Amino acid sequence: MAALTAPCVRQSQTRSQYPRPSFSRQPQSVPSVAAKMDPVPDHGEYTHQGSSKLKDCKALVTGGASGTGCAAAIAFAPECAEVADS
Repeated sequence: MAALTAPCVRQSQTRSQYPRPSFSRQPQSVPSVAAKMDPVPDHGEYTHQGSSKLKDCKALVTGGASGTGCAAAIAFAPECAEVADS
């Protein structure tokens, strides 16, 4: 069986490979506030529709106050999982 090898790609090539957002950089001090961003990020609070796939399951989400952790916590809740944030 032949070994799988990825082509050699330089980091500078990957930066221009994908589309860039149309909005400008928005630096903020830590912790940042999503409400101050333009456009305001969609963490899924209003758009995610659950299907009860995690009924009777429990989830412990770390970093649920912002960013990816927040989106993960919001995604687990409509799936009927009990969510704890730390």
